[in-house]
Amino acid sequence: VTALKEYAAEAFEVSAFSYLLKPVEPEKFCRVFQSACREVRKNESAGGSQLFFQTRARSYVVQKKEILYVESHKRKVEIHTLGENITIYATMKSMEELLGDGFFRCHRGYLVNLAYVAEYGTGAVRLKNGENVYLAREKYSKFAKTYTKYLKTV
Repeated sequence: VTALKEYAAEAFEVSAFSYLLKPVEPEKFCRVFQSACREVRKNESAGGSQLFFQTRARSYVVQKKEILYVESHKRKVEIHTLGENITIYATMKSMEELLGDGFFRCHRGYLVNLAYVAEYGTGAVRLKNGENVYLAREKYSKFAKTYTKYLKTV
């Protein structure tokens, strides 16, 4: 929502759903909001909820199902996807909450997508792309239970 028409083009560069000019008519706001809610439900029922990340240089729309794992680097996280790696300012806790079910915090510095686990053992989880992610010793038992439960649902 803005009072300036000239920002409309920029809004769509960052994947804006719609563009409302002030003063906003309540009926129009309700239509746009309901349409956005329908789009979110449609996307979630298709199994690939979209996530939006922004850096200074670029904006990213990422399908949750395309994330292999997330790695912590001080005050930033690196999101490893099927196509590229994206570095943003975030905490592992916030990423864990954002990604939710289907992801497991296997180490203080790693959050792994269970859909891409190829095998696991003491100290490491090997992903289907051949990469290894640390598995903390104290998390091994819970990981094994969570992964077994995950496999029963897919």
